[in-house]
Amino acid sequence: MGNDGLKKAHERAVGERFIRLYNCTVNRNFCLAELRERPDLEFSDAGTGDRLGVEIITGYYGQEHARRVWTDARGGREGDEPLEVKEPDASLVKRILTKIAAKLGNSFEYPHPLVLVVDLAPAQLTSASDFRQIVEGLFFPQPPQYRGIYLLDWRDDLQPLYETQSDRA
Repeated sequence: MGNDGLKKAHERAVGERFIRLYNCTVNRNFCLAELRERPDLEFSDAGTGDRLGVEIITGYYGQEHARRVWTDARGGREGDEPLEVKEPDASLVKRILTKIAAKLGNSFEYPHPLVLVVDLAPAQLTSASDFRQIVEGLFFPQPPQYRGIYLLDWRDDLQPLYETQSDRA
């Protein structure tokens, strides 16, 4: 599978994990309707016909960590030497907030509600609830285009970083 196919497969897997947990939270029945570019995925509620767009970003502790994760995903094998990450939480938060800012600054036309999912699965030293606690005191501008920003970790812990009141059932 090429890089684009691998990226789409990753986005689909993250999106399906997210929507399963999101459906339970908001008492909906969204199912994958379409793989797209912008947003990455589109889900449709079978009962109402409502649509929900999902953009995915993935958290890494640094470029070397990202390289190793994707080398493994492509079937490559890294050496057994451990990856040394200084201040993993701070590194992850800085990288994720930079990615979120880039997404917020890169708006596009989409006629349905849109959410941003931060995949923390590769960053197994930091849980979604830990990440949320770290950034809780930081100023976070209301994202104009997104109705919610959600953190999803490797344990399938889904934490809202930001959400509109209309998201909760």
